[in-house]
Amino acid sequence: MLRALFVFWGLLAGTIPAQGLSLNLIHRAGDRDLARSVLLLGADGLSGTVTGKDIVVHARQKVRLDGTVNRYERTIRTCEGNRLVSKLTVTALADGSGYGLRESSAFGSRTRRIGGGRVRGVVDASWPEALIPLLLDVDAGRIDVLDLVEARVRSVSILPRDGPARYLDLPGGGPTLHLADGNTFRMLSVPGEEMTRILRAEVAAAETLPALPGSLSETEVRLPAPSQRAASVTCPRESEGRLPGIVLVTDSDARDRDGNGPGIRSGLLRELAWELADAGCVIVRFDPRNPRAPDTDWEAQKTDVRAAAILLRDREDVDPGRIAVVGHGQGGLLAVEAARALEGLACRVAALAPPARPLRDSMALRLRTRLQALGRTGKAIEEAEAALHVELNQLRDLPEGAKMPPGARLLRQAMGIVPTESYLGYPHPLMLVFAEDDATVPALHRGMLQSALAFRGLRQVRFRVISSADRQFRTTGASGPAEGGATSDVIRPRHPALVEFIRLFILERP
Repeated sequence: MLRALFVFWGLLAGTIPAQGLSLNLIHRAGDRDLARSVLLLGADGLSGTVTGKDIVVHARQKVRLDGTVNRYERTIRTCEGNRLVSKLTVTALADGSGYGLRESSAFGSRTRRIGGGRVRGVVDASWPEALIPLLLDVDAGRIDVLDLVEARVRSVSILPRDGPARYLDLPGGGPTLHLADGNTFRMLSVPGEEMTRILRAEVAAAETLPALPGSLSETEVRLPAPSQRAASVTCPRESEGRLPGIVLVTDSDARDRDGNGPGIRSGLLRELAWELADAGCVIVRFDPRNPRAPDTDWEAQKTDVRAAAILLRDREDVDPGRIAVVGHGQGGLLAVEAARALEGLACRVAALAPPARPLRDSMALRLRTRLQALGRTGKAIEEAEAALHVELNQLRDLPEGAKMPPGARLLRQAMGIVPTESYLGYPHPLMLVFAEDDATVPALHRGMLQSALAFRGLRQVRFRVISSADRQFRTTGASGPAEGGATSDVIRPRHPALVEFIRLFILERP
């Protein structure tokens, strides 16, 4: 019953962003490059083109809101002469019992009715990229896939591997998804006569990050037990006396300590760490937990923030009376909740683009926005929203001890938090910084929050809105948010007001 909800929760957590993610890929066997491809992932599925020496593959896989495959299309043509080699179409049957398959080629044609119900992925030797979203989304467990070679539905296992990696257990050997730091796609290994590797072009080309400024020092550490998360500590090479310490907390859709994730390459937290360290602070930022991991819940995330604050407190170059927490997105709300339990370790919190409404409202808004972008009718959107609320209620009413899908514990706990109450109840100085062109926290939600704060007395809460900036606080210009996804995140500059707001707030003496 709750399957669709957790697929959608996975989208909110950043597995496949609704606005789309473009991957440049390289097919490689041994030391030979066989082909290059582009893979476009979005909330409604994926599409891609693979260009080899002799053939070009065009493919598209569309999925329903519950994550099951609705339609799969794949065409193979020759590079020379553009001659059709094969055309395959798989369409979900209206009654949900299976799929209809039709394929035509120079060698003949076939038509099949395939029973077995809906599947979450398609196994296609001509386009193995079709399995990437499935393996990104599912850590481990049984899953139904459509095997195009045998034209049948298989129930197979996804098994965790070291590295980290995930293996799809198929007869004769299945593909393995290898993940980079932060749980993002790095490589897909496909067995055969010669193992084929499908790599991100950026990884294959040894993507270079900006160089650390010479005035700063950065070291790799582990947060104290019980957290033990991998982290970076950034500080000035030369300083006098004890400095303020700042813990940086990522958004829920980030997969590494720099604030990057699927479709997000802006490096927000890395830039903040370097600029705030250059302003005379000691910064710690750490790798977030996988929101779908069994041991991830709200309390575990708060434990990580506390561990980072303790690490700063125990450093000789940090003033234990001036430790602050800065969180982005859902991490802003987490920063407030965690700092409340820091027993005097943290006084000030800066929440950047934090949620202004409860999670249920935010999920409904993002669902509506995504379906509108896909061209759904008003009635279809209303029905989808109603279904979302039904499943949220089912999750809320599950008895304690009930078995839950990945991510369910965290979602259930987060649903119970009312951001306004959390912000108003924080006893120390708090600054809420919003971006004018942030579609996730729209102007209506910001206005409602500001009105609530003003009505009940602002007290220690400060409210800031940065104009001409998006959720990553990149400049957007007078025309609103820029197009281009992850690429434009790198090209567009960070809005200068953000660091200045944080710097003045953190360094301000009580």
